[in-house]
Amino acid sequence: MRAAPARAATPTARTMNITDTIRAHATTMPDAPAIQRAARRALSCAALDRILDAIGRRALEAGLGPGDVAGVSLQRNRDFGEAFATLLVTLGLARVGIVAKDMSGSGTPVAACFQTEETPVTAGVRPVIVDRLWFHDA
Repeated sequence: MRAAPARAATPTARTMNITDTIRAHATTMPDAPAIQRAARRALSCAALDRILDAIGRRALEAGLGPGDVAGVSLQRNRDFGEAFATLLVTLGLARVGIVAKDMSGSGTPVAACFQTEETPVTAGVRPVIVDRLWFHDA
């Protein structure tokens, strides 16, 4: 006789999102530096919070939703370098409950996102191309 599978604990409170701390800092100390970028002025907590909101809003407008996995391909962004833009997109998507899978810099061809046949790399991944407008308020 097999034992019954263990049940997952039911959360009694809302699960914390990785970006909740950023929101809290943006509220309590909006002008404080959140991220210092080399040879550029620091990005304030409030500015970072607005960028994450903009990215999350664009993702929802593009038809993505909580629980989705987004295959992200970044277009060149003159405002942010590729690594920094990837971080911002990952956090912005996390804010609205979307998982980011980087398809632009990981050696996975962007075209793999748009194949009609799923592969282990693309199974369940919703392709999205992120342009620089995603980083700004509408």
